[in-house]
Amino acid sequence: MQSHSFNKNDLNSRASNPGNLAQKVYEAIRMKLFVNEIMPGQKINYRELAKSIKTSPTPVIQALKWLEFQGVVHNETNRGFYLKPVCLEEIREVYDLRETLEVSFLPKILQSLNDEGIQRIRKHIEEHKNAIAEGQRHRRLITAMDFHLCLASLSGGQIAARFLRQLFDILYLKYKPDLLFSKPLDQYNYRHQEILDYLVDGNLEKAQEAMRNDITHVREHVLNHVRLAVEERENLAI
Repeated sequence: MQSHSFNKNDLNSRASNPGNLAQKVYEAIRMKLFVNEIMPGQKINYRELAKSIKTSPTPVIQALKWLEFQGVVHNETNRGFYLKPVCLEEIREVYDLRETLEVSFLPKILQSLNDEGIQRIRKHIEEHKNAIAEGQRHRRLITAMDFHLCLASLSGGQIAARFLRQLFDILYLKYKPDLLFSKPLDQYNYRHQEILDYLVDGNLEKAQEAMRNDITHVREHVLNHVRLAVEERENLAI
């Protein structure tokens, strides 16, 4: 089962295709996770989920099992599916893996980058810039993710690109945009532009440095805010 960007139009088009029920249900659950309808630590009631998606429980269970395989949810014996609680070390590991993976894409991108590829990257940067200007938090994250996935696709590494998408799923479905980015990160867009500029100039070393700086900056931003959120919740529970 393939993973896709969080796009409501895409979800609606899939819903109109009765032959693709499993994918439709999977996408619907991903959307609910992304917009915070299911929270970390919360038990997932698959029967209620099936009612809200207007389908039977079977494809819902299939979709949850696939999300379990991806590491987004977990299944406790005789208890059901849950969205795992926040784990700072897992978040750090995801960003560390992203850095290793995305830096490794750049030599291949540089070898094959053409005008069409440059225009594709510019389009994603512009969409992210517009989302920032409009103050759309969820859209900002989607367009930022699409920029990185575009670079992955331009590298030609299909397995690595799918793995990168999976890492984004863990971040955005399991940990929630509202938790990860409780404060804006506007400079993200400028770092994307810097990466593209170095690629266009053919400067691999600088492009790799810019990519590392980009991911490191976002990782520390996320970890700081998640740490504060966890501490605040723990204090309220005392």
